[in-house]
Amino acid sequence: MAAVIYTLYLVLMMLWAGRESALHIGDALTSYNSLIGALAPLGHDSNRRLVWRGWLRALPATGELPGITVFVVAMIGTVSYDGLSSTI
Repeated sequence: MAAVIYTLYLVLMMLWAGRESALHIGDALTSYNSLIGALAPLGHDSNRRLVWRGWLRALPATGELPGITVFVVAMIGTVSYDGLSSTI
């Protein structure tokens, strides 16, 4: 049910603001997907062909993503809490 509601939310945002704008300002997973994409060893070149670029090579080129600092801190906190809570 949550996936259906989130999909409807994104479709309505895209109809209202346009595809690129809606995904840039309204999608909560954009920061996550951009970060994971920058960590991946595969990427694409200017001709949109799949290329091997190596692990973490695109991370410095990601630039300032909206909300990425808060996202990374929250992910470190949740993973740390989960790990520490299961050790006690």
